[in-house]
Amino acid sequence: MNRRLALLGAAVLGALTAWTAAPRPTVEAPEGPLPPARHEVRDVGFRPLLIAGILTLMALAGVIGLAAWLFPQSLQDQMVPQAQERFPAPELQPSPPADMAAFHAQQLRQLNGTYWLDAGKTRLHIPIGQAMQDVARDGIADWPTK
Repeated sequence: MNRRLALLGAAVLGALTAWTAAPRPTVEAPEGPLPPARHEVRDVGFRPLLIAGILTLMALAGVIGLAAWLFPQSLQDQMVPQAQERFPAPELQPSPPADMAAFHAQQLRQLNGTYWLDAGKTRLHIPIGQAMQDVARDGIADWPTK
């Protein structure tokens, strides 16, 4: 596969070399003086500009008319009938360190406390340390030993 690619690359390179090395026909300059340079008197006439302007204004009027037809209520100024809701002001923390200490104490009470997890009193939350001691002492029921 690599050999085929190398041969293809060599063939393409050879063709490009032969094409660039081929002699080009030369253009001979005309004999005698050159004719005077010509130029355009004006780029675009007034009439095509006028027609283009009129067509542009007609297209703009058509788009505005189409928008007014599709969205008729958008052209009327309407007041919002209901009063705007007042949002409560943000609660400020008078003492962020004290709030953080209270939050931390509440989290520790929840983590280290004993309480029922559900209303049916079928699942009990116990502290992690106590749970680890219970597992070390009693093991886990139906846990494979080997």
